[in-house]
Amino acid sequence: MNIERRIFNFLLSLYPHDHNKQFGQEMAELFELRMMASPNRARFLISEAAGLLAGAVREWFARRKEPPYVPMGDPDLKHLPREVVTSSLRVNSAVQKMVYAISHHQFEQARRLAVEERIERENLRRLCENHGIDAI
Repeated sequence: MNIERRIFNFLLSLYPHDHNKQFGQEMAELFELRMMASPNRARFLISEAAGLLAGAVREWFARRKEPPYVPMGDPDLKHLPREVVTSSLRVNSAVQKMVYAISHHQFEQARRLAVEERIERENLRRLCENHGIDAI
C-alpha cells in the first residue's frame, strides 16, 4: 500500500464508524480516481487531507447537534404519535435523497434537500418537544 493510500485510510478512520460503513468505499474509489487524474499529487494530497479532516470534524459535530429521529424500519413505532413518525420518515427521506444527489454530483439539488431536511428536523424537534419525547 502506498503512502498516499495510508494517509487517506488514516484520515477516513477519523470519521464516525457508520459514516465509514456507508460512504467509505465510495470515498476511497473517488480518491483513487482523482489522485490518478491529478497533475500535481502533492497539491492534491494536501487539499484532500484538509477536506477529509474538516469533513470528519463536521460529521462529529453534526451528530452532537442532531435532534432525535426514528430510524426507518424501527419496530417500536406504535407508541409514538403518527405526526412524529411521519416527520421522522420525512427527515430520513430527505437524507437519503441528499446522499444520492451528492454521490451523483447534483449539488444544487443537494443544497435544496439540505434546506428541506433542516426544516423538517426543526419540525421534528418541535413535535418531540410538544409530545414530551426526549429521545426516539
